[in-house]
Amino acid sequence: MSERHSLFLVGPRGAGKSSVGALAAKALGLSFQDSDVLVERQAGIAVAEIFDKHGAAAFRATERRILLRLCQEPGLLVASGGGSLEDPRVRSALASLPGVVWLDAPPGILLDRTRDSARPPLTHMPPRQELEWLVATREAQYRQVADLRIDTGSMNPDEVVDVIQHFWSSLSDHHLR
Repeated sequence: MSERHSLFLVGPRGAGKSSVGALAAKALGLSFQDSDVLVERQAGIAVAEIFDKHGAAAFRATERRILLRLCQEPGLLVASGGGSLEDPRVRSALASLPGVVWLDAPPGILLDRTRDSARPPLTHMPPRQELEWLVATREAQYRQVADLRIDTGSMNPDEVVDVIQHFWSSLSDHHLR
């Protein structure tokens, strides 16, 4: 794989982008970047506080700037925010890159994994209903940019990393979109 490429993980909250991403980056020798952590670092406050103090639009604008910059950098494995693809500029940038992996899991598993999350709700719906709505709403966006979809619901993190490693090693310049 050419040094000019990076690998991006997309998918809903709880699919494993951050946890699997860190493991996969280490296994692949890539630098791990988590867009939520980078947004927090730039803002100087936690994601929940950004939503509370500045609103979702401010969070998404910062996230967009960070992800568009990361799309230009080589040798990274990037865990993107679950809603980052709502921005058409981010979606377009990722759709033009090779190496976008959609991590997914059934709603019940996603809900179990995010039950204690500090992330604020995005609607006034009950948690399961909100999660199902978000997954349904964003599925077409994930499908638009992803080169590979992995159901993490029935796999342990090491198995997911193995699939990502195989995918990464199979990429070459003739696979570029």
